[in-house]
Amino acid sequence: MGLNFQRQLLGLVTVLIIQTAVTLGENTECLGDDDAAIVERAQENNIDNISGCIDVAYACSRTDSSGDLVRDLCCETCQDVGSDVPENSLPPSDEIVDLYYLGGQSECVGGASVELLEADSGNYPELQDEIDNVWFAGFKSPYTKDRFFVAPMKAGESRSEKFGPEISFGERIQSITGKRVIMVKYCEGGSNVHTQWNPDTTKNSWSKEDDNGTAAFLYDSVDFSSSNHLFINAVYTMRMVAETLAAGQIDFRWAGIIWVQGSADKSEGYPGYPVWEAFGENTARVWNGLISEIGTPVPVIDTGSNGINQLMSGKMYATQLVQGCMAHTVEPPFIAVDDSIATCVPSPSDSCVGTEGVFLNFDIPNFYGYDPLFPEELKPDGSSNETFRWYVSYPDNNHSEYEGMILMGRMLANAFVKEFLSDDVPSEYEDVDIAMKFPLPECEGNTFGTANNFCWHDYRDEETSGSGCPYQPICVDDDNTLAQTATSKGYSDINGCSDAAFACDLDNESGRFVRATCCETCSESGVGRFRKLVRGGMGLSSLFKEIDFS
Repeated sequence: MGLNFQRQLLGLVTVLIIQTAVTLGENTECLGDDDAAIVERAQENNIDNISGCIDVAYACSRTDSSGDLVRDLCCETCQDVGSDVPENSLPPSDEIVDLYYLGGQSECVGGASVELLEADSGNYPELQDEIDNVWFAGFKSPYTKDRFFVAPMKAGESRSEKFGPEISFGERIQSITGKRVIMVKYCEGGSNVHTQWNPDTTKNSWSKEDDNGTAAFLYDSVDFSSSNHLFINAVYTMRMVAETLAAGQIDFRWAGIIWVQGSADKSEGYPGYPVWEAFGENTARVWNGLISEIGTPVPVIDTGSNGINQLMSGKMYATQLVQGCMAHTVEPPFIAVDDSIATCVPSPSDSCVGTEGVFLNFDIPNFYGYDPLFPEELKPDGSSNETFRWYVSYPDNNHSEYEGMILMGRMLANAFVKEFLSDDVPSEYEDVDIAMKFPLPECEGNTFGTANNFCWHDYRDEETSGSGCPYQPICVDDDNTLAQTATSKGYSDINGCSDAAFACDLDNESGRFVRATCCETCSESGVGRFRKLVRGGMGLSSLFKEIDFS
């Protein structure tokens, strides 16, 4: 990429100051973000990872001239500057809570309209107001290290009038599993895994030897006004939620990672080190860094290749490298790209629809409906007359609008359940799931997708793609934890999991604790769920207060 993103933004700021006649601070009324101006100036300066104001949101809280300019041109994105942070409102402490970390770039941040969602309550009643048994943990926009909060999930609570995939993912995963859920979110628009999320860079590193595992230890090292501290900021976020829950005596476990990222790395390669290989290794490095912070392998569900074959190949490679081999990439076949003839690379600011070698899958909008701004002349004969709010502002801002965002969050949740849990995805969910109804297969042989064959081209060599990384259930007994818990309850005759096998099938707190702690023993009793779940986080051993072996 050449210059890092922060230096690129400063260069963009300089150009904007010179090329525009706008006096900073002159405008007092916000008429909306000027995404086109940001993108145009960025492209003029060969900056290809800015798709709009959503990608420079981290500068909203800056006190220098770059902050002034971003607040002026991106007044809607920056409208939360100076706003109050919601008070913490934690889940009840009577049962364990599942935590899902959500990270990535602009589609993870989310530009979907709360106003449009609320106006469509007839189609999405379950996503209105506060969502039962689902909480949000993260930062009030604009992100700073002191604006953290935990509260019931509600669209627009973290970022005024906007939301991302956390809304529909949280609601869907909770409705299927029946568990209380906290969506832990830290994302940054336009960000790459090569540098900005890389846990090995100087700005994302800290002394592991001196680290005491607290958020306070990282406090002086995090920087939420920088796009080059994303990994350490994410770890700080994870520690903040863990400590907040622990202070509230709420037991929890890390249940999974949701990763929504890709476009910013589409050019991160060079001769002898192709994009797919670099992107795959860099992505896996981030995943493994997050897993290391959690302390045990957890499943990863991933999306974001945006139809780019090199990125899709890299994502598949990353699933081979992730610790624990529990990662799955899910993508809807919106487009197919023939790299042998295509000259346009799809991005949030350019769909490339209508250009040579880029093919739109019309079956998808004909099923759900067309975006209101999609050109009539591009629709095939007999197209659906239904509308569906796919994009914020087609064709210039192709980030997901509220219906497209809801669809993506549900796709990720359904895929997570299908790949990693023993729960069933109800047929009424599968029937309208974009990736299940329109699966994206690998192209056969050395071919590319066409207008009649929507598939992705695998750039991995045969040896790499064939080696695989099959899911291996991590299913072991934790005899020490069980014995210590039993001793604390006064049961001297329970020395390990084999002594507690009788509790595997109990439908109470005792049974749940034993199944989680004695996975191997309980699997012999037919408890299949814990062959697929991985224990993680804090709180399992602290459940002794609920146990009654008698």
